[in-house]
Amino acid sequence: MLPAVAFAAVVASACKTDANSTEDRNLNPQDNTTIHASAIATWDVVEIEEADTSEVFMVVEDQPEFPGGTQAMLEFFKNNITYPESCKKDSIQGRVIVTFVVEKDGSITDVEVVKSVHPDLDAAAVNMIRQMPAWKPGRQKGKAVRVKYTVPVNFRFN
Repeated sequence: MLPAVAFAAVVASACKTDANSTEDRNLNPQDNTTIHASAIATWDVVEIEEADTSEVFMVVEDQPEFPGGTQAMLEFFKNNITYPESCKKDSIQGRVIVTFVVEKDGSITDVEVVKSVHPDLDAAAVNMIRQMPAWKPGRQKGKAVRVKYTVPVNFRFN
């Protein structure tokens, strides 16, 4: 988890008696009555945390969604993938695994290949992911949050 933004609030606790801290006062000089007072006010520091708005979640209550759902995303992949000629020529096929962050506004950032097949296939997968339209953002506790998402991009001959 990324560091949370925190601030300290000073909270006074109840006065406590401390045998090592005494103070004798004669409140009435004409009266020889002495009052023995022994109290110390103590202070505790309490940290109150707020959620860090830049935190990237892996799991949220409401997952991000491609516009139109999973079927629409698969259709987008089919219509927008560019199979590199060099890979076609050399009969290179495989599954490139790509991660990215769906931002609070649904935009796609931080696109990375986490399982590579070939540099040209990796580049084609990253380019296609970057072309995706804005998603419906993920939500946690009713608020839009940044969510890391992983998709496989399959390259194969038909």
